[in-house]
Amino acid sequence: MTGPLRAAWVCTTNDSHWAALLPALLSLTLLLAILSFFTAYANPFTELLAAQAARPLDRQEIMANQALGITGILLQTGLMMGLLLLAVHRWSLKFGSLTLVLIISTALTVSTHTDFQLLPFVLGAGLIADTLYWLLKPSVTNLDGLRLFAFVTPAIFYALYFAALVFMGGIWWSIHIWSGTIVMAGIVGWLLSYAFAPPRTASE
Repeated sequence: MTGPLRAAWVCTTNDSHWAALLPALLSLTLLLAILSFFTAYANPFTELLAAQAARPLDRQEIMANQALGITGILLQTGLMMGLLLLAVHRWSLKFGSLTLVLIISTALTVSTHTDFQLLPFVLGAGLIADTLYWLLKPSVTNLDGLRLFAFVTPAIFYALYFAALVFMGGIWWSIHIWSGTIVMAGIVGWLLSYAFAPPRTASE
């Protein structure tokens, strides 16, 4: 499954045309989808724990629901941004590349529960991510752009996720929990950017 991704990674021509990168992007997409599948027990797209329809009655169940929901979002943020930053670090991506990865991988995830109402919001998040990539030009030579891209992309992704839940019937989590989770998702992405581009030392 990762053969095209690994082949493109070691290619010395650094060809960033759509035709050259598409196999690698599809391979990256399937990798993200399979990681999401194996972590479906903690995935906000397979279990809509913050949705009004999933609100438990028991206090202990409420706390467990929120803990699992927040953990799932932070875990999936790490997987998503780890792979997206891998692509951003290696190639000069064309507009639409990030949208392709996000919409296909999410569609495969939600297909198990047929929550396809989430997909338009994911499409919006992908287009915003592509726009941010185009505007900020994140790279190891543009660390400010990289840090901002890594923070804003997951924050926007999950802000639109919660917006989708509102559209689908409402959120029972308090504003402090769901808004704080959005910020934490951004922080996870921001911290991951340091794994790809650590701070420069004084000698640099």
